[in-house]
Amino acid sequence: MILVDAIVRQQATGHLRADDPQQMARYVWSVMHGVAMLIIDGQLRGADPEAEVAYAIDRLNRGIVAVR
Repeated sequence: MILVDAIVRQQATGHLRADDPQQMARYVWSVMHGVAMLIIDGQLRGADPEAEVAYAIDRLNRGIVAVR
């Protein structure tokens, strides 16, 4: 899986936490898929789609980036 491979590479460099890469990939995919589906389905009326995606990415980064 491309996402798992990318996570493993980033873990090897120390950029991401050393969590289970498959579990982390499911987490990243589910958050981004969820935001995308809410936008596509019109469930975020009045919200700026780009701002919603940026917020989700920021929250993901804070959750999976290795603490230094």
